[in-house]
Amino acid sequence: MARRKGFEPPTFWFVAKHSIRLSYRRVCRKIVYHSLREKASIIFGIYFFPRRFIPARGYNRERKARRVWLGGGVWLDREKNLRKGLRSQMGWRLAERLMSDHGAKTRVVETAHGPVRVLEFGFGNPAVTPLYADFHGGGYVVQSPKPGSAFCAALAKQAGIRVVSVDYPLAPQAPHPAQIESTYEVLRWYLKHADGLRINPRRVGVGGQSAGGNLAAVICLTAAMRGDFSPRLQVLNNPWLDLSADYFARRNPFTSLLSNRTLHMLNVCYIGDDPLLARNPLVSPVYAPPELLAKTPPALILAAGRDSLRGEALRYGELLRAAGVPAEAREYPGMPHGFTTFTFLRGAREANAAMGRFIVEGL
Repeated sequence: MARRKGFEPPTFWFVAKHSIRLSYRRVCRKIVYHSLREKASIIFGIYFFPRRFIPARGYNRERKARRVWLGGGVWLDREKNLRKGLRSQMGWRLAERLMSDHGAKTRVVETAHGPVRVLEFGFGNPAVTPLYADFHGGGYVVQSPKPGSAFCAALAKQAGIRVVSVDYPLAPQAPHPAQIESTYEVLRWYLKHADGLRINPRRVGVGGQSAGGNLAAVICLTAAMRGDFSPRLQVLNNPWLDLSADYFARRNPFTSLLSNRTLHMLNVCYIGDDPLLARNPLVSPVYAPPELLAKTPPALILAAGRDSLRGEALRYGELLRAAGVPAEAREYPGMPHGFTTFTFLRGAREANAAMGRFIVEGL
């Protein structure tokens, strides 16, 4: 067959170069797709089409306690989906380490908002010990207790105390105040059965990360108002304490893991973007009156330098000190939001050690 005039067949190196280029583009697209799949599905499925994609509140309470709604009209197992997202972003080994329960025992506590799963650490200790309750982050919409299980297990083993991590119900299926009420009921259940569980009911501490830090602060305010029990300390790790802020006007560092749009979406899912409700002290603790703050326990507050929530965390520490509450606020420059989970960072190891010392000395 005659060759067309002016046509030169592609060389081997020409074909190899373009094949490698196309393969690289495919790999990049695949990485971006898997890393953003969960976030995009939440934003497009909940933020833009809430009426279409969010099921009714009475939809299978037991199933709601274990799963979270993602866009596309499909129920996905929350921890399975979280593990898949972490694998694509951080690799298989780190993802499996973060999603391990580290030998925790599981208990289900019935509440008015349905069954709540609780991970227990150190309950095999025959001695009567203090109790520390940890609450995971995720903006009240996503996440699981398992990424924080490493800290809980190490705290229970090294300090010799009992630790529980509460898997509270998530928005938007369970909006405010389901998270507060169900968590408060869980803590009351443990204190009610303190004798059988070998817990000292007068030595109880609470803490959490991000939205869990908000929940820990709100639990302390609720306990101060109701007088059911008195926590001895609160640990607020990168806490989300002001839901009334204008997210699109606030400072958002380039390396922050929380974009302003994401914070607004989480706010909509949790409280429906209600400006009046956002200023309730049981939603935004920074609006709690001084006389109520004065009844709360000593606090350790951790703020990340590259976190858009840094300002409200430091502000809450100033409010506590002004009310006469011993409060230590520590800032870790250069650290992103949620940095304490990634123990390969030096700042994360220092922060975890500080939290451990504060809990041991306070309880």
